[in-house]
Amino acid sequence: IFTGIADRAAQGTAADPEAARYAPLAGRFAQRAWEVLGETPPEG
Repeated sequence: IFTGIADRAAQGTAADPEAARYAPLAGRFAQRAWEVLGETPPEG
């Protein structure tokens, strides 16, 4: 889900006009979620 948010924000298709400003955070949120779960994120 976080990757999709980052992609939409980077493309300028997110609902919030400020999304591009916050897009870099989405990847970090996703990474942290994997860490909290004790899992390794998928490659890609």
